[in-house]
Amino acid sequence: MAAPMTRAEAISVLTAADMPYALEDATVGGRRVRVFANAPSSLRALYESTASALPFWSTRTSG
Repeated sequence: MAAPMTRAEAISVLTAADMPYALEDATVGGRRVRVFANAPSSLRALYESTASALPFWSTRTSG
């Protein structure tokens, strides 16, 4: 049986250049930081990409 992946190995795999959680260097507020390369450009963009015309589902019952 293979040994479990370490936390550092898992982060390395998930943030590799061709993965959904890829990281890239960027300047934010005058500082160099690592950011998600595939992140939406704004909260509005995130909302628009996940918005749906379907009704909101709730476990509440009326009455």
